Amino acid sequence: MTDQDGESASASVNIQCNTVKVKLTKESPKENTVPVGGKATFFAEVFSGDKPFSGPTLYYLWEHNPDALFGDPKNPSYETSGGAQVRNTATFRKVGTIPIWVTVLREIDGRKVTIGESEQIPITVGSPELTIKVTPEKPSVGQEVTLQVTTKPVMGDDIISFWWEIPGYWTGTGDKASFKPKDNKPVKATVHAKTKDGGDEVGTKDVTITPQSYEVTISEPRYLESPPQIWKCDTQLGGAQKCGMVTVKPTEFAVHRDLFMKATIKPAAESPRYRWTVDPSGSCGFPSSGSEIRINCSNTGTYTVTLEMTNADGAKLGKATQSVNVSISQATMEGSKKSQDAFDRLANAKNLVKEGKLDEGIALADEAARTDPKNTEAASLATRWKSERTQAMEHVANIKKLADTEKLDEAERELKAVKNLHPKYQPVADAEKLLAGKKDAQTKKTSQSAVLLEKARKEAHLGKLDEAMTSASEAAKVDPKNTEAAKYIDFIKKEKDAAAAGLEGVKKLMDDAKYQEASNALVPLKNKYAYYPPVQKMATELGEAWRSWDSKVKEAVGAVRMANERREFAKALELAKKAREMKPGPYLSTLAQQEEWAKRWEAEKEQKRRVLKSAEERLKNQDYDGAYKAFQEGFQNANNLWATSDPEPGYYGKLREEAFTKQKRIGELMAALRYAAEQTPVPPVDVLERGLKTAAEAAALQPGNGQIKTYENAITARIQKVKEDATRVTEAKKWRDQGEAQQKQNKITEAIASYRESLKYVPDKTLESHIAVLEGEAKKATDRKQNADRLWQEGSALISQGRPSDGLARLKESLQYGQDAERVRYVQDLEARKTKAQSLRDEGAKLQQQNLLKDAVARYNESLKYWPDSGLKAHIATLETKVSQNQETENRKAQARQLRDAAYALQQQNRVREAIGKYRESLNVWPDPKLEDYVRQLEASLAGPAGTPSSSGQTPVPVSSQAGWSGTWKATGKDREEVIFALTQSGNRLSGTYTVLVSFSSGLKETLNGRLDGTVSGNRASGKWGDGKDSRTLGTFDATMASGSNSFRVTIKDADSTDTYTAVRRAGQAVPAASTGRMYTGSWSNAPRKGGVLFNNGNISGVSNNPTRATVFSLAKPHVITLIENYHWNNGRGTTSAGSIGLRGSDGRTYGPWAVSGHPGQGGVPNAYWRCQPNVALPAGTYTVVDSDPATWSQNSGSQGSGHTRVEGYPAN
Repeated sequence: MTDQDGESASASVNIQCNTVKVKLTKESPKENTVPVGGKATFFAEVFSGDKPFSGPTLYYLWEHNPDALFGDPKNPSYETSGGAQVRNTATFRKVGTIPIWVTVLREIDGRKVTIGESEQIPITVGSPELTIKVTPEKPSVGQEVTLQVTTKPVMGDDIISFWWEIPGYWTGTGDKASFKPKDNKPVKATVHAKTKDGGDEVGTKDVTITPQSYEVTISEPRYLESPPQIWKCDTQLGGAQKCGMVTVKPTEFAVHRDLFMKATIKPAAESPRYRWTVDPSGSCGFPSSGSEIRINCSNTGTYTVTLEMTNADGAKLGKATQSVNVSISQATMEGSKKSQDAFDRLANAKNLVKEGKLDEGIALADEAARTDPKNTEAASLATRWKSERTQAMEHVANIKKLADTEKLDEAERELKAVKNLHPKYQPVADAEKLLAGKKDAQTKKTSQSAVLLEKARKEAHLGKLDEAMTSASEAAKVDPKNTEAAKYIDFIKKEKDAAAAGLEGVKKLMDDAKYQEASNALVPLKNKYAYYPPVQKMATELGEAWRSWDSKVKEAVGAVRMANERREFAKALELAKKAREMKPGPYLSTLAQQEEWAKRWEAEKEQKRRVLKSAEERLKNQDYDGAYKAFQEGFQNANNLWATSDPEPGYYGKLREEAFTKQKRIGELMAALRYAAEQTPVPPVDVLERGLKTAAEAAALQPGNGQIKTYENAITARIQKVKEDATRVTEAKKWRDQGEAQQKQNKITEAIASYRESLKYVPDKTLESHIAVLEGEAKKATDRKQNADRLWQEGSALISQGRPSDGLARLKESLQYGQDAERVRYVQDLEARKTKAQSLRDEGAKLQQQNLLKDAVARYNESLKYWPDSGLKAHIATLETKVSQNQETENRKAQARQLRDAAYALQQQNRVREAIGKYRESLNVWPDPKLEDYVRQLEASLAGPAGTPSSSGQTPVPVSSQAGWSGTWKATGKDREEVIFALTQSGNRLSGTYTVLVSFSSGLKETLNGRLDGTVSGNRASGKWGDGKDSRTLGTFDATMASGSNSFRVTIKDADSTDTYTAVRRAGQAVPAASTGRMYTGSWSNAPRKGGVLFNNGNISGVSNNPTRATVFSLAKPHVITLIENYHWNNGRGTTSAGSIGLRGSDGRTYGPWAVSGHPGQGGVPNAYWRCQPNVALPAGTYTVVDSDPATWSQNSGSQGSGHTRVEGYPAN
């Protein structure tokens, strides 16, 4: 500003715009791992620059993920409001890695606008710790056992559910289970924990309960009353007998007397049940059911009293026996001498039988029975011994017959049986001697065959497979019953074939210079066939070839490293190229490192050359200051770049010294000129005249420096100034006044010109500063306008080029330099179109996930109308190709089915040759190996006499004409619901009902019923299904019958869900037989079972290439691996082609590698996802993922340097 006296002043203000930053911190727990159902507290802070944000209310939008519930889990809230600091708590409902972040918004002009977003915090959600409480801890047999499962931390039933397995007792759901052990065998109870959302298993726990047995005993028998008296004769000294009535001993029991016994059980049992039995039965009355028993036997003999104790539920608590010998008969009680005589005869008979004199014992027992007909024991024993003698002789006859036919094992069983009867009986002893002789002869053959077989095993172990084959064949010939010899012959044949196949694979790997793989392939062969000459020869050849190749590769890689150490980087690159041609294999990473080193330093050296060359040009153009700075830049940090043979350091070093000298002198001259031209007050005239001489020297040194001429003119003007001061002051005042007037009229350009005219007459630094301010403001306004127009033009051009996202960014950047109402409306319209396009694209993605490809393509195409995207176009082309291929496949299958049905119709008319032609047409449209076999069988049936269809007069017919679907089928769903299908097939019509049985954790059960109606074509059936209560159709079904017609796989759909079941024909429901011969049971396809996620270390953070550590996962039990997916982002370039993925177990065994299919990533990046579907069963263990192209395999800190991999599968049976 200038006042009326011509005095000017200026001022300025700086406005600093700070960046809004959002910081998110996890306050608890300390670790980044929480269990399912656990909680974590997050603290969000908003900063403006380095200070907390101050201003209106902020809105915090927390990451919306169904697996993380913010606030109250029953009523989650994902948006909160407050000041610069807020807290929120998240509850995690699913196992896996869940990223958490928060977006902050504020209200501007009635709209919420995003002002910042935090970094993501990955939270690893793990499985809970399960604990089972057993009550009581040591239960007894039959006692109720209660099991209670708890989790740590404690989780509600809205997050986790439990499923129990107690084999033989109970299977069900809930946090409690109970059972009553039936015996003292250990019982293993297992509880499975699953998430409510998704049903993922998050843990198992088992406990083994060993029930305690009871000790059951029976007391010794005793008389209830006094023991009886019997007539007894005692032999005295001298041979005289003394007879009379004597009281029997307490342990001698007589018939028709009450005997008492009592049961005890330890420990005491609750409500026990007693079951008494007496063997033999029928003579001692009916036993009681309490803890005591009283028996009264009518016959003499030895009786076994047995007690079985159970509880109220029938569980067996224990068992005990007691022997009771009733030896005193009624005749003895009556004192009959005849009975006494019979008793003595019978005692002698028993002794004879024990000695093996069975015939004599039988005769004496018969005499005792005749002597005393009431002696039932004599008659019973005589009858029993006669029966046993008959049995013994039958056994002896069988032994002789079996021994003659070499059936020695069966003869041995016969001998064992007869020896259990009467081992000392002479015919038995003779038979045993005969059998022993036969066994000795057989033993010699078996021993000779075993020796030969053992010899074969030893020879095979030494690698002598041919000699082993000879020995094993001799062993089989000596003893044809030696099945091990026959098996070992087959084993040797397979071993030789396996060794040959393995050696062929090793040779192929050697030919491809894959020596490490060849060595790995040879290791199992060496371990198994260590002495086999072909294996030993291959090991020698591999070692020699590998050592030769390894030496050459090491030498080539070493030459590259030496060239780098001499700083001859270009030569190093040439050597590296030659080394790569040698297939360096394990040295590839070292070679790549040296090659990368050479490229980087050669590029750095070339950059320094360009800088030094530009410095030389500056020196030639008298730009000494610029030249010196460029020389300094060129020599900075370059000591380790130049080789001793490089000329640059010497040549450019001299030029740098020249630039420095001239720069210093021109600086001294310019300082003197500046003093003479600008010093205030003006120096004396002699000083000004010396300044003119200085200007001449400076101009000679730097002719192109226009400032020298300016100073020279200024000095000349100063010399003349004294004379012209009066005129100049007046003229300067006139121009200055004119400038002020123009400035007030906002004619800035004209004012600047007037001010400069004033300065021509009278220099004024204040006025010069004022002019600079005005020029700066004018230039800023012009620059803003130019920048806005330039960015707008660039944005419009990008949109025209089909790059709308980049163009929109340019347009929005243009508005920051200057807003125009029309341009603002245009940008808002573009953003709305982009939002609409993204919405349509998201809808298309959801439809694609549901396999509704046509609808997805329509959504994607509509999205392109709003917002062009080349990557999406490519994706649409891929989908359209897949839709076309799927349609073509279905059309071919339908055409094949029509031809096959037409063939069957011809066959039913006995036009078999025409039917075969139609079947062949069907095979030409869609191959089917089983139909091919069936047609060959038909053709063979026509080859009978006179062209008859077959010897039976019947022609085989396809299964499509049979009622193969009729019957009752059972399936189990993913939520353990049970589904029963009752189907009836009539021709190609299929009808029936279904019943769904659903069990809930509360113990309640629900039954759902419905109907099915459809058609059958080949091994496929499809149609509609509905509720059993009305005629409405609720959905569709599509089923495929498996080979053998004993199971089918059915997919049931409705408006909201899709369920798949595998139904199995129930017992007693055999496959219906064809009425006219065999059936054709071909099928089009069997879809593999889909697996769950077993391992996934991927995340959404930025990634780098080349993993720094191995990608390893573990299996706690055997699994079938259905999918392996590796991520190859490769800095947005993807890969030109897809390679292979393999697995290596911790035991050294390799699986695969399997060829992969490439799939595009975000933005259409080619082959970003490598996928293979091995469908291979792996045992429990630890496995390393092997990728064929680790240089492009993605990794980051989130995966701890391991390659990003996803593994899916399901437990193996």
